[in-house]
Amino acid sequence: MSQQRNQHYRAIPHARASYDHLCKKHRTIPNPADVDAITRVIGSVSSQTSIKACFEPGLLFFLARSAVQFRSGSLLIGWVYAFEDDDRVEKEVWFKPPRPGKSCLCHVPEAYDASMYSPKSRSNICDKWHPVIFDIVSPNVNKERTLQNTYFRSCIKLLEADVPPPSVERSGSALSASASPARLDLIGPHPKPATPAPSGSEDSVMVDLTGSDEEVVMKTEVPTVATATNHLQTHRTQVEDKIQAFRDKLDKKEVEELEQMLEKELPTWIKKLAEDVLQKKMLKELELAESFLL
Repeated sequence: MSQQRNQHYRAIPHARASYDHLCKKHRTIPNPADVDAITRVIGSVSSQTSIKACFEPGLLFFLARSAVQFRSGSLLIGWVYAFEDDDRVEKEVWFKPPRPGKSCLCHVPEAYDASMYSPKSRSNICDKWHPVIFDIVSPNVNKERTLQNTYFRSCIKLLEADVPPPSVERSGSALSASASPARLDLIGPHPKPATPAPSGSEDSVMVDLTGSDEEVVMKTEVPTVATATNHLQTHRTQVEDKIQAFRDKLDKKEVEELEQMLEKELPTWIKKLAEDVLQKKMLKELELAESFLL
């Protein structure tokens, strides 16, 4: 884990341009441990080899929770233009994980039948994209709706996670003087070195006592903070590993077994996991059934 923290993550060639753009834009770059945590939360993204080959989990590191809108299990992905009384208006486009017989796009997050949205083009579903979603999905490059939907579903999983994985808003991967040369070369000029404390000791700070002409040198408890951070990270990793192990067990259940399980009294977060796995299984079965109709 510590070795991964000192490395920088490299995206797959298909997504390299989008990934490098985001690293430079936010002046930060995830490390392999960050992306591993994201991958554990989103789980298996698709059973289709073509989708898995083009999907880049490292892009999801740049999903800023505070900058997106997520309500009623739906993610705002952009807007479309419509004409009402000869006036052009913007209508929101929300993505909701599809259910049998229902559209995955709607104009309101509650997804009433009257608000369902069917785009005229399979590739261009928004006239104006939410900037955060646009940077992650890159719809101009990734025109395949199935791939776009895979990114949307993955974003929702991250937003619903009880223990959010590292992101551009909360990560130990921020630009710092200790970053590797490769990272600094990628995302911009080297930061200005910090000025050492007057005492010449890197772990000391000067504190001016109010009402006194004396200056007292106080030792910062760097080892204590580092130890607490390591313990927190270890505990978080253990929780993520147990959640993923539980998800793997759910993946082995049949649809009927999962439906029976959801009828029982369960903690909310476990129900969310089970419902997510159930929806994925049903979607996979639907895709298989649709292939027989082609």
